[in-house]
Amino acid sequence: MNYHNRTALLPVVIILGFAGSLYWFNANSLWGINHLQFLPSIFAYIFVLGAIIAIALASMRHEAAQLRKLSESIGSVLWSNRYLPPIILAVTCTMVFYLLKAETHFLGDGYSWISIFGRGDTFMRKWTEPLSIPLVRGVQWLLGSYTKDTALTAFQLISVTCGFVVVYNFTLIIKKLFKTNLIRLIILSSFLGSGLVLLFLGYVKLYPLFWATATTFLALSIRYLQEGKGFLICIFSFILTLSMHLQGLYLIGGVLLLTLKKLDFFNLRRRSRSFGVVAIVAFASAFAWFLIWSYNNFLEIEVIFLPLLEGRPESPGYFVFGTQHLLDILNLALLIFPGSLILVYLIFRGRAKLIRDDVAKFLGVCSIGSTLFLLVIDPRIGMGRDWDLMSFTLVCPFLFMCYHLNKISRLINANLVWSYIILCGLLSGVFISANLNVEASENRFHSLLRHYGSKDRTGWVIYANYFLDKRHYSKYEEVKKELKEKHPEYSLLKDAYNAIESGENKKALQISKFLVNKNPYKADFLRVLGISYRQFGMFDSSEYYFKRALKLRPVSAPLRDEGGRLYFSWGKYKEAIEMFREAHYLDPSLPYVLEGLGMSYYHENHLDTALLIADSLFSKNKNSPAGHMLYVVLALRRNDTATAKHHYSEFLKFGRSRQDYQTTKNNYLYLED
Repeated sequence: MNYHNRTALLPVVIILGFAGSLYWFNANSLWGINHLQFLPSIFAYIFVLGAIIAIALASMRHEAAQLRKLSESIGSVLWSNRYLPPIILAVTCTMVFYLLKAETHFLGDGYSWISIFGRGDTFMRKWTEPLSIPLVRGVQWLLGSYTKDTALTAFQLISVTCGFVVVYNFTLIIKKLFKTNLIRLIILSSFLGSGLVLLFLGYVKLYPLFWATATTFLALSIRYLQEGKGFLICIFSFILTLSMHLQGLYLIGGVLLLTLKKLDFFNLRRRSRSFGVVAIVAFASAFAWFLIWSYNNFLEIEVIFLPLLEGRPESPGYFVFGTQHLLDILNLALLIFPGSLILVYLIFRGRAKLIRDDVAKFLGVCSIGSTLFLLVIDPRIGMGRDWDLMSFTLVCPFLFMCYHLNKISRLINANLVWSYIILCGLLSGVFISANLNVEASENRFHSLLRHYGSKDRTGWVIYANYFLDKRHYSKYEEVKKELKEKHPEYSLLKDAYNAIESGENKKALQISKFLVNKNPYKADFLRVLGISYRQFGMFDSSEYYFKRALKLRPVSAPLRDEGGRLYFSWGKYKEAIEMFREAHYLDPSLPYVLEGLGMSYYHENHLDTALLIADSLFSKNKNSPAGHMLYVVLALRRNDTATAKHHYSEFLKFGRSRQDYQTTKNNYLYLED
């Protein structure tokens, strides 16, 4: 049919007009669509020109025959029965991804990951990403060293490679789900013209690995539901997805449906099906009860989820049904699928009937899990910066919605397709440009930090250190000043540590209590309160707050070291050994951890082990003060006064910078004779 009734003109005008108008307004809260304001004016001119073309196409009364022919030709080649065209598309996209590699990595934990993986043998282990982190480490090993440069290269290689897998998978998914080439082009442009492309432009993130495995799971599952082939490979791909990131659990409903399909559940007799449904509902109810119970009883579980009706102290307005969180979800949808409003409009305008086949059921149950994840999980550094964590949650709902376009294909013609392609290209193009352009990415990140205020202190620290590393000292001081204004409580935290160092333990305890009362979810505040109680010998209270801090920050080596010091002071040397060993496992580079471990073994009469630790300290630093002190106590235990005096004199020479220098000197004055 050549006649076109301008069905999508209204949403096209609304989206492009709204996005374009934000060039003149400072709208930090609309971070999913406000990218033009950070770019030079030439981008605004290009945007306006592209918008005019897109609107003109959407407003034409008749379909352009040449566009129709072009669309059908592209679709016929790309979704033929040959494997080569999708591979060529994926390779072409991968080359573009590589050539456009990002220079800055503000979104997500980019700079934190570079720092963590660039510290030699030390790197962080996260239970939520059991395989992703070792994979990055493995690529670093292949590159020959564990430096910041190899960390950056490893992330970039993984990012670009995963881009190839994702593009190829989506090409297959689109072929399986959609019937006409016009609809297929719309869906393909929805993914290639999406903000998620930034994940594959050499950006320092772990989520490209999750995207690669999760899209593989979707592609294989859809094939199984349509052809009945490959059930076991579907399950394996799901397990692999979980190993990349445990958020893949929200796809468990899809796995259950695949299993029921394999067991031919839907063809069982009515009574058997009823029993199965009751069992599934009972299991789901028990799982929901378990989550609620865990939320109410375990701090480490509680902080994963958003509060229901009132936010936490650092961000009181950020909760499940809070305006800011719901607006963030809308921003995410506009960022990942900028043309989704047009497709929603078409589906409702065309009154598409609900599809009830196995594929629709699969996408539907996966959508329920991913939507719940998006709604209740706390993006701790703000969704605007942590959008990569949530990005995949929209894929199944989007595919489920678009699957119903098959019912209204009469409303879709080539004019609409190319108008849609231009719209997605414009909106995602300015987003990607704002993150590839160094100055624009700096300004955009600053706007996100201001938008989330005190929710994302880590981001402020990263932003300040970024300018310090670039030797932009004036900008560094400016950001540092704003950081202090946003987080005045950290000045008090510094006062508490100063009071501990100067022996003003009562003052330190008062400040620490005030900080914890103000925000009991900050590991830094719980840690200093634990230290303050330890200074007073109130070991039970100190242990309580250290345990709470470790629940919030379980992979912190310094925090586990403090826990070891607590148990050492308490005389619980076995517990101290366990804490110090865990701290050393997390960060082998910390000499004071080895010293605490050696001293704990000494008090447990494992003298040979303590001696080995002392030698290990000397292997890293031949003048190690900690090594000398271990030799002092070991020599005194053997009544070897000469050796003790020698190492004590060496400690006096090389240990002057230690906080305990004067105390240690006073304790061993008799060795100076």
